[in-house]
Amino acid sequence: MLRWVKERSRSLWVSVAIGIVAAAAAWPTFTDPWPSSAGGFVFVSVVVTALVRGFIALGHAFLQGWREPRRSIER
Repeated sequence: MLRWVKERSRSLWVSVAIGIVAAAAAWPTFTDPWPSSAGGFVFVSVVVTALVRGFIALGHAFLQGWREPRRSIER
C-alpha cells in the first residue's frame, strides 16, 4: 500500500486534498439525512478532484506546447 501511495503523482494528492477541503466547506449546506449527506460529501470530493486534475493537466499541456520550438511552415 505504501508503495502505491509513493507511485502516485504529487498533483493527484494536491487535487484530492483540494477536493476534500471543498467538500468539507460545503458540508453545512447538505440538508439530507446522514447517509445521503456522506454521499454528497464523497460526490463533491470526487467532482472537485476531477476538475482540479483536469485543470492541472491542461496547464501542463499548455506549458509543454508553449516550450516547443516553433516550426516554419513550408509553402
